Amino acid sequence: MVLVQQRLASFVFHPEADPEGTSSDSLSGLTKDENKLRQICRELTLRAFRVALEAENFKILISLKENDKVTLSELVRITGMSELLLGEKVKDLIQVGLASHALDTDQVGLTALAQCFMRLIEDTAGELSLCALERLADIIGK
Repeated sequence: MVLVQQRLASFVFHPEADPEGTSSDSLSGLTKDENKLRQICRELTLRAFRVALEAENFKILISLKENDKVTLSELVRITGMSELLLGEKVKDLIQVGLASHALDTDQVGLTALAQCFMRLIEDTAGELSLCALERLADIIGK
């Protein structure tokens, strides 16, 4: 969230931006307005979910979960995507905070947010499968 605020603050049209690219007024204002902070966090979370749930992006996240940190060329091989498509998808994941890319080593990895997201998906799928098994047992038993 702070990174998004910093990006917004660094635009020319934002007059109160300080030299570091952060707007101290708007950031400190968030500490005083819990509802605004919650709304921003909700919007950023939904944006991350939208990006993560695209089929190709989710395939990348699964590959990163299974392979820890890998280079872009290794990820091209693992996913079977073209280098151009993979690069664009990784940039999308980075922009919403779900992936990181170390330029010096060319390694891509999951962020802490992405790890939480993947755990949430796995936990939800596990709960759904338990419910489905119970329902199937009821249907078959009748």
